[in-house]
Parts: sequence; structure tokens; C-alpha cells
Amino acid sequence: MQKDIVKKYNMFFQTTSLWQIPQLQSAFSGRHFTIATNPWSHHVLGDEIPEEEGGNSTLKYRDYWGYEIELLRAVSSFLDFRYTIVNPADGKWGHIEADGTWSGLVADVARGEVDFAICDIFIVYSRQQVFDGTIPFDKDYQVR
Repeated sequence: MQKDIVKKYNMFFQTTSLWQIPQLQSAFSGRHFTIATNPWSHHVLGDEIPEEEGGNSTLKYRDYWGYEIELLRAVSSFLDFRYTIVNPADGKWGHIEADGTWSGLVADVARGEVDFAICDIFIVYSRQQVFDGTIPFDKDYQVR
């Protein structure tokens, strides 16, 4: 996994414009990343892959779209990296299970099975204990 390179440059993503960091291009250029996601709202959407066409527990969707996908495409083009998108086998976002293990996207990142995850993942204290998040770029409000 490319986790070390993502972790190393995470602070740059959080504090500095990409256009001010030319070393990012050389660090990411030519690399291949595995990215986990769950389609949700306008963030990331995709067409479901039927089982008879190869759909399975970690490859559930194809032809992704949404604003986070557009952002991923732009960043991957600028930094010259390639990626494969996968889905968590359990289909969950990530919470602590009764046995104390993580599930979903969070588990995949924490175990190093993927390099990073995208799609409206709330950054909360417990998740920050097992992965580094970016600065928030979207807000969601609960309505009662």
C-alpha cells in the first residue's frame, strides 16, 4: 500500500494549496492507489454491477460520478497517479463493533487494505484514532 506517502503528505493537503507544493507531483507521480468508497448522495454515485457481470462484495459499482469523484479525477490528473476504486465488503461506513473491531471504510483504511477512502466520511474523534482525515470540506446538519 501507498499509505506512507499519503500520510506523509496529508499535512500538505490540510494546510497548503496544492499549487504551492511542486514536490507533491514527484511524490505521487506514477503511483497506483486503492481507494475505498460507498456511494452516497451527490458525493459519490455509481452504477451497480450485476453479479453475472462480475459484481461482488468488494466490487459493487462502476462508472462512478459525483463531486468527490470529479475532485479525485482532477487531483489524480494533476499529481499523475492512477487508482482503483473498491467497496468495503460489509458495505458499512465504519463504526466500532461489539467486539471492539472497526467495520466498513474505516476498517479498510485502518488495516491498510486501501490507501484512502472517499465519500462523505464524518471525521469524529474515534475515527481519528485509526486514520487521518482531511480538513472538512462539506457540512451536514441533522434536522429534528
